[in-house]
Amino acid sequence: MSLPLIPERRRLIDVALPVPLFRTFSYSVEGEFEHAIVPGSRVVVPWRAREEVGIVVATDVAPVDGVKYKAVRAVPDAEPALSPAMLATGHWLADHYVAPLGMALRSALPAGLTGAAAPSPPGRTRRTLVMGTRLESLLERDAIFKRAPRQRAVYEFVEASGGRTSVEQVVEQLGVSEGVIQSLVKRDLLQLQRESVMRDPFSDRVGAPHVRHEATAAQQAAIATIGGGRRGDVFLLHGVTGSGKTLVYLEVLRRIVDEGGRSAIVLVPEIALTPQTVDRFRGVFGDRVAVLHSALSDGERLDAWRALRRGEKRIAVGARSAIFAPLQDVGAIIVDEEHESSYKQNETPRYHARDVAVVRARHEGAITVLGSATPSLDSWVLAQERKYHLVSLPDRVGGGVLPAIEVVDLGSVRRGDGGEWRGGTGSALESERVAAMRGDGGSDAIRGQEVASARVRASEGRGDSDARGEARIQTNAGVGERGAPPKNNDTSSSAKLHHHSISPVINPSTEANGLPEASQQDSASAAPSNLPPLRTSLRTSPSGGPRWRSPRPTNARPESRPWRMPRHAGRTSWMRGWSKRSAAR
Repeated sequence: MSLPLIPERRRLIDVALPVPLFRTFSYSVEGEFEHAIVPGSRVVVPWRAREEVGIVVATDVAPVDGVKYKAVRAVPDAEPALSPAMLATGHWLADHYVAPLGMALRSALPAGLTGAAAPSPPGRTRRTLVMGTRLESLLERDAIFKRAPRQRAVYEFVEASGGRTSVEQVVEQLGVSEGVIQSLVKRDLLQLQRESVMRDPFSDRVGAPHVRHEATAAQQAAIATIGGGRRGDVFLLHGVTGSGKTLVYLEVLRRIVDEGGRSAIVLVPEIALTPQTVDRFRGVFGDRVAVLHSALSDGERLDAWRALRRGEKRIAVGARSAIFAPLQDVGAIIVDEEHESSYKQNETPRYHARDVAVVRARHEGAITVLGSATPSLDSWVLAQERKYHLVSLPDRVGGGVLPAIEVVDLGSVRRGDGGEWRGGTGSALESERVAAMRGDGGSDAIRGQEVASARVRASEGRGDSDARGEARIQTNAGVGERGAPPKNNDTSSSAKLHHHSISPVINPSTEANGLPEASQQDSASAAPSNLPPLRTSLRTSPSGGPRWRSPRPTNARPESRPWRMPRHAGRTSWMRGWSKRSAAR
């Protein structure tokens, strides 16, 4: 007599979905699935009228009475998509930046793994020809390929390629048709297989040949300090431009990846800098470097993500999104140019990749290296408070000297409030330009050069604006300190011309040819005959007094134009108003 089957107790799990809600959702696990469900696994669950891919955050959840739970539809992965350290980092990101947990965990997955219709999309594959029956003797080959020379060429090409090559390469090199290949497959001389191909946009780039440089004393001290750090330590590498911070990065990763057998993440501030960094790191670590950033296609990003997860790649290089690389046993996270604002994510979930790197390194048991020539203020303060370890590279490699920097308070120089500035020997500011701002006579040479350049532009016929610019420069040349006109006792012809060009029009009705009556005789005798007559206009300053305006030639384009009906004023409205007035009469 068989005993009745006792139904298995239904199990509940909590799932974080990529929806803008600050909560998780419970689902029931009914039946048996091919893969186990553990925290970090991806599951396909029903959500309203559609299906969504979520991340399991808890198992064996206590049920609530009176609630009807929906069942999990599928478990696509054999291994969890997110490690326990990544789950802990995702929880911190959601709490610290006030973001939904599901959206925070969603940012750690490539776009190819978020579709419920195809939760595990296949990678790119290609057809490959593999050697089948081997023909050892030439007589046997002559007998088989007696009337098929192209088949023999394909067979021997695959054999010379090591017994395995792609169909595309055979067609490209030999120019054969698909029928020739199928004939060899039917005769079991070759086998046609499909193999996955990793889409790597940097595979065609030739890495820079690595030349091992001799580290300086400061670099050796920095490598020893960082390499001897404990798990979770944060190092602020403060090195001036050209001090060799990249060499320190490479040597630290060599100890962690090659000697320690662990993995690492390298963040760069901009996507444009990624190819250069990849070339440097691939020159040292070869094909163990993968690239992750948002400019990659969905397929390229998915292939790199899977290669990192399988352990085929040990170093992830990329922009801020590379901080979520699915590496196991991370030993170091390097953030180059940590002061850059491009590490901030401006879309939900908003985060700072530098801070996320520090938190993930602590959960992974790794060290963090923040490198910069100009560290951010918060990192510098944490280093001064000894929460970060400060490592300095004060000198340039090769004995390079930094340029001398001189700070000049130009505001006090302009105001003339007694602030005297004395430039250093050979200083660029030790010239007449400072004197020009102060109204000293040392600016005559500069004004002369500007007047000469303005005359050249005017002679080339570059328009009325250049002519006005010439007159403006001439006007400024005749203006004394604080824009006052020159003194009346200056009787030179140039001074008279400058004096007339800046004279205000007190009574416009007395203006003739654009000049006041009191100055017409002087200007006629002083101004050269080949220059066009100048005219000025009086403008009112905010304080109510006259404001000098640069003159312009009378042959310039007039400012007044004949009135025209605006485009937005239709003729219909004008005629309607005219008809109403006529009817009123």
